[in-house]
Amino acid sequence: LLMRQLLGSAFGFGVCLAAAFNASGADQAANPPSSLIHTYNSASDEFFALALKAEKSAANVVRHILIVDTSASQTGKYREQSMKTVRELLQNLPESNSVQIFAADTTTVALTDGFVSPSSLQASQAMDLLAARTPLGATDLGQTLVKATAAVTGNQPVSLVYVGDGMSAAGLIPNDKVHALVDDFQERQIAYHAVLLGPALNTQLSGVLVNHTGGTITISQESGLELASQIQSAPLYVQNLKVSGGQLSADDVVALRSDRHTLVYGKGHLAEGATVQGDFSGNQPVQWVLSSGQFMPAGPEVKAVYGQCESTNGINNQFVGLSGLTAAANELHNVVSSSAATAERLHRIGRDRDALQLAKQASILDENNVQLTSLVNTIAANSPFAQESADDQLRAPSAADQAPLLDAATKIQIMTQKLSQEVNAAIDEARRSSAEVPDYSEGILKDILATVRDAADINPEVRDELERRVISAIGAVQSDVEKNRLISRQRAEAQAISESQRKLLAEAELDEQRLQSLIDQVRGNLNQARKGDAEAYEEAETVARTALLLRPGDGTATAALVVSEAAGQLDKAYKLVNMRHDRFLETLYQVELSHVPFPDEPPVLYPPADVWRALSLTRKPKYESVDLRSEQPTEAWLNRMLKEPIPNLSYPGEVSLKEVLDQLSQHYTDTYGSVGGGVGSDFRMTIVPDRVELDLEGISSLEDVTISDVELQGILLKNALKLIFAQTDPELTYMIRDEVMVITTREAAESDENLITRVYPMGDLVMPTNLHMMMGGMGGGGMGGGMGGMGGGMG
Repeated sequence: LLMRQLLGSAFGFGVCLAAAFNASGADQAANPPSSLIHTYNSASDEFFALALKAEKSAANVVRHILIVDTSASQTGKYREQSMKTVRELLQNLPESNSVQIFAADTTTVALTDGFVSPSSLQASQAMDLLAARTPLGATDLGQTLVKATAAVTGNQPVSLVYVGDGMSAAGLIPNDKVHALVDDFQERQIAYHAVLLGPALNTQLSGVLVNHTGGTITISQESGLELASQIQSAPLYVQNLKVSGGQLSADDVVALRSDRHTLVYGKGHLAEGATVQGDFSGNQPVQWVLSSGQFMPAGPEVKAVYGQCESTNGINNQFVGLSGLTAAANELHNVVSSSAATAERLHRIGRDRDALQLAKQASILDENNVQLTSLVNTIAANSPFAQESADDQLRAPSAADQAPLLDAATKIQIMTQKLSQEVNAAIDEARRSSAEVPDYSEGILKDILATVRDAADINPEVRDELERRVISAIGAVQSDVEKNRLISRQRAEAQAISESQRKLLAEAELDEQRLQSLIDQVRGNLNQARKGDAEAYEEAETVARTALLLRPGDGTATAALVVSEAAGQLDKAYKLVNMRHDRFLETLYQVELSHVPFPDEPPVLYPPADVWRALSLTRKPKYESVDLRSEQPTEAWLNRMLKEPIPNLSYPGEVSLKEVLDQLSQHYTDTYGSVGGGVGSDFRMTIVPDRVELDLEGISSLEDVTISDVELQGILLKNALKLIFAQTDPELTYMIRDEVMVITTREAAESDENLITRVYPMGDLVMPTNLHMMMGGMGGGGMGGGMGGMGGGMG
């Protein structure tokens, strides 16, 4: 298992350590590509990596396809980086170029109608649609590439820019489909460029497409200006590439760029003076000779990558440029070093068989590694299973000596077979019950594992094998448990999503019914308004606003509001115009009426000023303000006391409000309370606090309220109380209610429930009887005659 992981990971890293590279093509055979040769000599053969680079770009690319991955992995900072990259790319492309933008997740959606200018309104709208698209689902990259390039026609080169994590989680792409995709891109001159962003990246497919189509790949974020320059450079395709003295693993077509090398792997002995031949586009032959300065030593990574390419007919060439080859060398070195260290640890703890197997497998990757070779030789020389034991120099045992040994061997064999059967039965039972009762299955396996580890009378190698099998079975059961848990969670999530969608659909249907009902109400109100009910316009407008609040921006609700509001305003305007016309005619009538003369007989006579003054004085006691409530005698007495002078109040420094009020209460009770009887026998000034309102302000007693430096004498009681209460915080005041003087807050006193309604009779001013009599019955005979005459004149 360890070795399979070793071989699988040695070259599965793709271009994970390589930076992004750009490639262009050469012009003609007169400008052949520069070349380098990296060689590696193994025990069996010689391997090489031929690095070719074009001198300059073949042509300028003016059409570009942009594919932005919007799957569930493209969220947060990765979404921001991808949006920023695309925006900068569009800003730095020339006006003469054209782009077509796609969004790819579970489906591939074209955001522009064909190719448009990068600065056009259509491109801006496509970016808005892209920003509003929610990252969901997984991407089928193979189907996405096919759909996005379906409309590419003609002989002009095209660049395809993919921005995403390179994952094709919705559909794996086998080698034959990758081969077909590469052939299609090469035939239609489509260069694949990848900008890889995401929490987990798949660089293998992108590396293969970039190498075979002459594109670029970027792992870290790159400026839009540099990316725009790269995708405008077309690759140069070399066909029928051959090298003298060697065998290439590449396809017939190799894509070259001017800003990086393209690596072609092969095997065979290449000497100084070896030639590389091929044909450029248009069947123009090219040939260059390898000089001694172009040969560079390489490591076992060249052999390993050649094996990958050869096994896939040259398609699995995923390392981009010389930096990609360097990354492959570093990764291979790390894998081999880690394997050697692990083998040495296994050797030290006595697991020589595993150590030898791991060391031999690692030697396949790097057969010239001295550390691995030494370790293999050491283990092979010292381990009993590596060589047969030497002949026993002692005498041969007799039959009597062999009997106990044979019995012990037989016992070990029997115990080994018995334990093996128990292990097989436990594993079978665990497999049968793992789906329904996984905890029970795991318990069975753990019990048998303890039995195997405690068994002493069995072959050690068999015990190790049985232990390995049980541990593997436990892992399988735990994997099944996790798989079942994942399936259950997925089912629960799917059910929750389905229920949520059902509720959303039900709510949407209910909202639609509500909206339709409101629109019907608007229509009915408008029909009623046309029949003369002016208020129906207002009702229609109110219902329309309710509909618009239910679904903002809805066209039907908006139209209902506009129609109802406009109809109501037109109706009001029509009525106002008619009223203006009527009032205009009425005013003209009044003007004509004012031109009719009338006599001033008899004249209107007004009394002297003394008479008016006497009227005012005589009506005041009778028509003074009157409360609607009935006033008790004590309350009337308290109101009169407010207009009486206070005694001498002298309190230097601080004094409690209760002490001052007690003095005032005692003074007015003693001085004015007696009416014909003993002292205070009729009226008493009782001052009480409004406990409810004062408690709300944190005042439990009037003793808690203090005032300072009170020096008052001879002023009215109401003015003295006003000055005293002005010092309190919060400001207090008084009310006369229920035959007592209540001390409360100003806010409570001014509340609606404590306001007093007063009535002022004005009848005698409207119809003054005395004045009417003094005017000699003007309203009866004289005025009546005058008005009659005036009425006749009016007629």
